[in-house]
Amino acid sequence: MRKTLLYLLMAVAAACGGNEPSASSDQTTDSGGGGGCADDDSSSSTSQDGGDYTADKGTATVSGKVRWEGKPPRRPALDMGADKFCEKCQDGSKLSENTVLGPDGGMRDVFIHVKKGLRGWKFPAGTGEVLLNQVQCQYTPHMVAVRIGQKLRIRNSDPVLHNVHALNATTGDDVLNIGQAKQGAEDTKTFRKPGFFVVKCDVHGWMAASICVVKHPFYAVTAEDGAFSLAKLPAGEYVIEAWHRKHGSQTQTVTVKDGETATLEFVFKKK
Repeated sequence: MRKTLLYLLMAVAAACGGNEPSASSDQTTDSGGGGGCADDDSSSSTSQDGGDYTADKGTATVSGKVRWEGKPPRRPALDMGADKFCEKCQDGSKLSENTVLGPDGGMRDVFIHVKKGLRGWKFPAGTGEVLLNQVQCQYTPHMVAVRIGQKLRIRNSDPVLHNVHALNATTGDDVLNIGQAKQGAEDTKTFRKPGFFVVKCDVHGWMAASICVVKHPFYAVTAEDGAFSLAKLPAGEYVIEAWHRKHGSQTQTVTVKDGETATLEFVFKKK
């Protein structure tokens, strides 16, 4: 009840606020977690001797594709009737993002990363920013990957109140819970530990996203073509994981030499 009242008060404030600049905030969390974003530091590795990693120390690449096999899962239209603005945005194109496929069966929103094989390497904190936007009452993108130390910028591009509520997928603990009442409102978040976090909006129940926080640069999030590429790897043996929030994970082991490119294919299907 208190949370609902808070959102209503924020919405009223936004409506009465005119064109005042939107406030922003910066937050940092030490919370981490497992899920499909975690690597395994205890793994053995046949890669180089390790040390401080720089891009010139790796010339190997692991690339490939993630595809769906069988009948494509149904994508029902989202029910946005709880909010007048959101309802106007629903022109029939706002569909469930639980499983999104491209025309040739490529899978979107699959997180690809090196799960094992990097023991001994030290990686600097990430730089730059990654954007998680709220556009027409949906999170964009649906899956976000960010490095430890890299800023995640969260923006509200809609003229309605959104609540960005992120939880540790392992423990269920809150790591972020902010209201963005004005169009153009922005906040930033920095993570200090790797983990998997689920994001929801307590105002609009259909809004959902995922955040993977990783400590090394060897990861990718697939687009609708399902393609991925992990470049500038040191030579060695690696376990590559393909993880999807709804359909779980798969792993493959691959060995690459300096200057070589190894190709993998991950195939998901209805269980």
